[in-house]
Amino acid sequence: MKNRKKMHKRSIPLCVTFATATLLFTGCNLAPDMKTPDENLPAALGSVSEASVVDNAALDQWWLRFNDPTLNRLVDDALALHPGVMQSLAAVQQARAALGMADADRWPALTANAQAARKESPAFQLAPGQTDPANAFQINALLSYEIDLFGKVANASRAARAELAASEFALHGTRSTLAAETVSLYFNLVATREQLNLTEKAIETRRHTVRIREKRFEAGYGSDAERQQALADLASTEATLPDIKQAVEQLQTALRVLTGADPASIWQSAPIDGIPTNLPEPPQAHWNYLPASILERRPDILAASSRLEAANARVGIARAQRWPSLSISAILGTADSETDGLFTEASRTWTLAGNLAGPIYDFGKTRNRVRSAEAQLEMAEWNYRSIVRQAFRELKDSVTRVSFSNESVQSRAKQEQAWKRYLDISVSRDESGYSDPIELLDAQRGHFAAELALVTAKLNRLTATVDLFRALGGGWDPNPPSTHPAE
Repeated sequence: MKNRKKMHKRSIPLCVTFATATLLFTGCNLAPDMKTPDENLPAALGSVSEASVVDNAALDQWWLRFNDPTLNRLVDDALALHPGVMQSLAAVQQARAALGMADADRWPALTANAQAARKESPAFQLAPGQTDPANAFQINALLSYEIDLFGKVANASRAARAELAASEFALHGTRSTLAAETVSLYFNLVATREQLNLTEKAIETRRHTVRIREKRFEAGYGSDAERQQALADLASTEATLPDIKQAVEQLQTALRVLTGADPASIWQSAPIDGIPTNLPEPPQAHWNYLPASILERRPDILAASSRLEAANARVGIARAQRWPSLSISAILGTADSETDGLFTEASRTWTLAGNLAGPIYDFGKTRNRVRSAEAQLEMAEWNYRSIVRQAFRELKDSVTRVSFSNESVQSRAKQEQAWKRYLDISVSRDESGYSDPIELLDAQRGHFAAELALVTAKLNRLTATVDLFRALGGGWDPNPPSTHPAE
């Protein structure tokens, strides 16, 4: 008992030494200073129109501005059910678990073990009064802790936290892209259905023209060439119908896939209800942002920034591995040859130990580990620069498309109106018997082509607007009411 008291007294200076070392060395961080690469941003982004500004709230769910309940329902289904979103959610859960493991390494670990044995020893090893064979029972609790001398554990936690942020921003990026794809595909479907309706109307018009030509031919007022021309034009227009119907079916199937439909629903090919018959006018995409705001709105840029931070922390981990690591452990247990002797004063055992270990020579392994981490940091920096430049390219391209698509719609609308007037005049002249039949056919063909071209121009304007909303970083809430991804 006296010896145990002396050992206990001797352990006090050792505990003080470990505590002092913890206070002195914990918090030393060998990671380089975190610096986001500076890009030469434009002085100002300007605006498509100076009338108003699209604020963050309007960008978060920009598709609501089309005022289309069917579109809103499909986007909600896509964001909730698409496998890509589910995969990104699983990646977030994995990153969150990795952060939990990294944070757990910053705290002491407590483990326990119990042993029971029965042993027979040679006679010369037996102490006086010792029975043979003998039982041995032991229960131990082990407390172990690594003192983070050079920030290795802290940087591991920092890297895991940054990876979690990156995975959450990647999830937001997936949702943003998926929303844009759903809206674009939806408008493609509306446009194709509108072209299908125009084609069916054109076919009815041409059938009416064929009937007139046949009556005139039978009455002796027209030639067989005129009748054959009308029949050929009807057949040519009807020949386009199967391709358009096929496109409608394929677009509906693709939209079902985006909205998370299962194979049975995909195969049944039920029509999607509530789709409008005509393309809507796009909402005004007024905006006037500072260039730096794009860096804060785009989830892909934020994810690249988080991965850069993670790579920066891993350099600190690699550098810390070149230095010694210090760990302490404490064991408290009880051991006896009989179970009823456990947990008594005489059966108590304890150990307090410290371990200092570090590399001396490993043929350049730790040095190259640092070089590898620094190279990965450089790769992350260039990846960040690349994504920032790609983001501004997408924004520039979408602004250009919005501007020129508006001009295209105006020109196509004038073209359609001109052909419509020409067609009305040709129909009136044909009914009066003063028109060349070829003139009417040309007018019908020209007006039909102008109608299809106008629908295509309107579709291009809508998709350009969708691309602009996405390029501005729309489709997600950067400041949710719950938890910010970086926390």
